[in-house]
Amino acid sequence: MKKLLSVGVLAGFAMLFAQEAAQAATYAFSFVGIDDPNISGSGDLFTSGGSSPYVVTGATGTINDPYIPGGSFAITGLSSYADADNRLYLPASAGFWDNSYGGISFTTATGGDFNLGGGGTYAPEYNVLNASILNPVGYPVPQIGSYNVNLSVAAVPEPSTWAMLGLGFAALAYVARNGSKRRRLAHTMA
Repeated sequence: MKKLLSVGVLAGFAMLFAQEAAQAATYAFSFVGIDDPNISGSGDLFTSGGSSPYVVTGATGTINDPYIPGGSFAITGLSSYADADNRLYLPASAGFWDNSYGGISFTTATGGDFNLGGGGTYAPEYNVLNASILNPVGYPVPQIGSYNVNLSVAAVPEPSTWAMLGLGFAALAYVARNGSKRRRLAHTMA
């Protein structure tokens, strides 16, 4: 029985690992203005998987820009504003986005489009947020509607990762339970 359980657990892990490689990845992002902390945003980027640069296929979240009427805008999708190629370059080498491309552009229901691109005016490791209502072209930086932001991006664990973690804890609990039974049995026989 133990051997059958071990083989079943190993087969389950193998299936989860094989499935993980084929799935698309989700990345959580957040940013805050370097010069103006009232400029901020956060959300999720959905990619087609594979390797960097990742093709961003969708986005959700919120962008806060108090200089545009309404101030807080829900991200509804992607756009090509500011020549965005909507690709995510990770790991970062000279910033999270390759500076030779237009970054990622978001559509919103009421605030126009926003572009999150590489560079900014400080250094390559920082990024810039452009607002189409204030900066219709999206460049050059600096300009009204362009804000230097500090961006962070992190992978969101896939459901299969949580399943693997749960299976690992279940296996540990099983081993611990059977070990305590064996110790009690050995103690009562002695």
